[in-house]
Order: sequence, then C-alpha cells, then structure tokens
Amino acid sequence: MIIRRERRTDFAAIKRVVAEAFKSEVEADLVDRIRESPQYRPDLSFVAVDGGEVVGHVMIDGCVVRNSQGERPIVMLSTCGES
Repeated sequence: MIIRRERRTDFAAIKRVVAEAFKSEVEADLVDRIRESPQYRPDLSFVAVDGGEVVGHVMIDGCVVRNSQGERPIVMLSTCGES
C-alpha cells in the first residue's frame, strides 16, 4: 500500500471510496465542495493506493470556529474512508 497526495485524476475514485465508506453520497459530495472552497489544502489531502487502485482517502481542511469571543481559524480532519 502506498500513501500519497491526491491527484486530480484520483477524484472519481475518491468519490467512490468515500461514498462506499459512508454508505452515502453526502460525504462524497462534501469532499468536492471542500476542494472548491478556499479552505482546501491540496498538500494535506491523501489517498491510500493498493495495487494501483485508490482504497482510502483523508483530507485536512480549514475551518473557522466562532463563539462569543470571536473567531479562530483551525484545521480539521475531513471525510475519510477505506473500501
């Protein structure tokens, strides 16, 4: 198994893996929306590849936590999965 940064050519396989892992398209669609946002950090989005096939995905993306004291930018672990 190889762990490496995701590539644009992996996006369809990632969508499949995430949908299978969560038994839902909602999380898979969320990955696409994160990639389209300014919070996307491509250098922190990884795939697990086994036998040339994407079998897992994980990404760290940005987020802002807001409360009565203001805002604080953080990073968070987003959808992940292994088929």
